Amino acid sequence: MSVFAVREAGSADLILSNPAAEQKIIGQLLYDDSWAEVIGDKVDDRDFADPLLGRIFAVAMREVAERRRVNLVLLAPLFKDDDEFHDAGGQRYLQDLTRDAMTDRLDDAYCSQVRLLATQRRLIASLRETIQSASVPGADLPAIVASADSALSAAIEARDDITFRDGSDCIDEVIDGFDRQIVGVTSGIVEGIDHLIGAIRPGWLGILAARPGMGKTATIVSYLRGAAAQGHHVLLASLEMTWETLALRLIADHCHSTGQPVSFDAIMNRRVQDHHRRQIRAMRDEIAALPMKVIDKRCHTLGQLRRAIRRHKRLLEVQGKKLDLVAVDYLQLLRPDHRGNSEFDDVSEVSRTLKQMAGEEDVAIIALSQLSRSVESREDKRPRLSDLRSSGQIEQDADFVIFLLSEEYYLSKEEPRSDDQHYDAWASKMERARDRLEFSCAKFRHGADGIHHGKFFRRFQAVR
Repeated sequence: MSVFAVREAGSADLILSNPAAEQKIIGQLLYDDSWAEVIGDKVDDRDFADPLLGRIFAVAMREVAERRRVNLVLLAPLFKDDDEFHDAGGQRYLQDLTRDAMTDRLDDAYCSQVRLLATQRRLIASLRETIQSASVPGADLPAIVASADSALSAAIEARDDITFRDGSDCIDEVIDGFDRQIVGVTSGIVEGIDHLIGAIRPGWLGILAARPGMGKTATIVSYLRGAAAQGHHVLLASLEMTWETLALRLIADHCHSTGQPVSFDAIMNRRVQDHHRRQIRAMRDEIAALPMKVIDKRCHTLGQLRRAIRRHKRLLEVQGKKLDLVAVDYLQLLRPDHRGNSEFDDVSEVSRTLKQMAGEEDVAIIALSQLSRSVESREDKRPRLSDLRSSGQIEQDADFVIFLLSEEYYLSKEEPRSDDQHYDAWASKMERARDRLEFSCAKFRHGADGIHHGKFFRRFQAVR
């Protein structure tokens, strides 16, 4: 018998397999069912190219799980109605498999190879399905690409062995970690987030939420610029603004940090003076050197966002570098690959998937979020967790939730006439609130809630 086999299961359907390795696994399980735990951690019934061996494996593992003995005598009656089992020789077939195990102990390499070949088969099947779908005239190519990406990810997804650790292992890990540097992202610019959260770790999902006009986008642009200046590789996916508009905000923020501020309005409307133009040209190389990228095509779906993240990760990994932080502006504009029955369902799915994505891609994710209009109807405009728009799932999935509040924004809309008796009181409040931005951490899974006051220089779209 050939060690490897490439056989046709249908028209042009070549299946990679190692029949001998699959038989060795089943033989060992029948000969000594105490191997079930070891084998079950490495392969499952879906990994067998031979459907009969896959069924035998599934039944054997089910019997072991129910604490019943497994051997060729006890297993054979369970296949009395299986024609393929009888065609293969019935109980005599199981005897042959068991006899081989008696003379040749199972090697871990058999399980590894069966698993590897199964992964290759799933990958081939996913590619074929994609080709078939894309061959139809008028095919929905974005949907096909999204579906293919999900299918390919599932096909090659690694399955980790389950491990158990006792209390001493956990304590030793903590003690050993005291001397290790914390891996995470800080800004060094936006003190509100740095003070409340500290280093944002890989796998975390953070939510930065506020009503319009509070400075969400300005905050995340300033935070990313600061993080990039410290060497962190960051990626911004904006579903609301074009990359050109974000570039203008980045320039205004950077100019402010140099002590030579240029108003965002002047940059936006191309009303910069000659010396400002020279200044911006001079800082061009500084900004270009930052390890910060903006996705130049809006990622409207989770599948598109995941592909963009993976593509950038691959480019960095080739250079021996790592993607540290992804920011999404903003969460409610991101759609699941398959729409739900309501906005609530869609936002819940987006929230859950972003949290999963952070873990699977080993990056931190910060998603900006809108708040419901109920904030505006209250005298106290300070946001609450219940104000998170569309879904309580966001609160559940997030590692931290930070709200932004600019009292200056609301006061500016209440300005009385200069001859009004209340003008002086308003002016006093306005002076205290000027450029003041409140960061309120309403949830932190890994620490305490709290409030920190920073600065939002609105004219320059710079947050500190």
